[in-house]
Amino acid sequence: MRWFVARDPKSLEVVGFAALRETGVGEHAITWLDASYVLPAHRAQGVYRQLLSERLAACAPGTVVRAVCTSKSVDALLRRGFTVRRMRGQWAEVEKIMTSEVHA
Repeated sequence: MRWFVARDPKSLEVVGFAALRETGVGEHAITWLDASYVLPAHRAQGVYRQLLSERLAACAPGTVVRAVCTSKSVDALLRRGFTVRRMRGQWAEVEKIMTSEVHA
């Protein structure tokens, strides 16, 4: 598991975190966007977007990246080129095969 931490630039307080988790090997390898959280007082300020950008930038081209997310996160992932693999209630599993292009 690889962790990413967002800090308030003035206070250096931790305001959010997120992780990448790798499973499988070779052609069965999948990197999962895992365990993200932003403190309520810091939401809607781009913290999640920055954590997502950093996690995606850490994935090499050709990496299969998946996430299980709620409707609150699915739109952000679809804007980054993810596609929905399946839905179950309010949960979506999304996937993207990374390319060399960068999304801000």
